[in-house]
Amino acid sequence: MSKYCITAARPKNVTHHLNSEFKLWKWEKKEDGTWKWVPKSWKSAAEIAALLDAGNEVLTAKENETSITTGAAVELELRIAKNETKFKISDMPDK
Repeated sequence: MSKYCITAARPKNVTHHLNSEFKLWKWEKKEDGTWKWVPKSWKSAAEIAALLDAGNEVLTAKENETSITTGAAVELELRIAKNETKFKISDMPDK
């Protein structure tokens, strides 16, 4: 599997306040045998989810002037869109 990192996050548009697009990079081997972070443009949350589902590693990261410093692994979770719900996911039975 491949290794990716995310260095930025933004909402899809002005009316949608949740971060739903992510600046993605891929760890790739160059022709000379060295490794480099290669930009892969902005990706949707669904595209990041697909990478994780396929078994790829996705990390948080900080883009510096000449390098990228990676952080923690990214994982996905479901959450309820509105807090006033009667049925919390965390309270649901596991059967």
